[in-house]
Amino acid sequence: MFIIVIVLLAVAAALIVVFTDLSLGAIVGWLLRKVGLSSGAGGILGSAQIRNNEVVISLECQGADAFHLAAMMGLDANGEKQSPAPSRLGDTTLKDDDEKTARQKLSKVKIAANQTFELGFPRDAFVAMQLQELTALDFNGKSWPIDITVISEL
Repeated sequence: MFIIVIVLLAVAAALIVVFTDLSLGAIVGWLLRKVGLSSGAGGILGSAQIRNNEVVISLECQGADAFHLAAMMGLDANGEKQSPAPSRLGDTTLKDDDEKTARQKLSKVKIAANQTFELGFPRDAFVAMQLQELTALDFNGKSWPIDITVISEL
């Protein structure tokens, strides 16, 4: 009888720990999304267009919380991954930055709910990559496709 009581107490304690951990994780995740340190559950609607000598990617946050952009990742004609470096983030130009610094600044972009943010890429470098697809990656590991049919036609 004593062993059964100990086993039941151990199972009850384990269940309490598991459920508390799951609840605490959900609460912490919600708080991180609200203060903008993590991406929300909503999606990003992305499209590309050409303006002057620049490929402009417009990202619209459709979620209830901010979207925290981690990187832009594409696949070229050979199926190899490419990560284009931006020359502009919103109104900020990055032309004097090297590729590594530009990518680091890209990873700090946060797009508020129901807002649109533009990324600019040098047209020649972007077209030279021959991207077949492009995605926006968030800090939760999710990828969101970007419509680049305009660039594919060049």
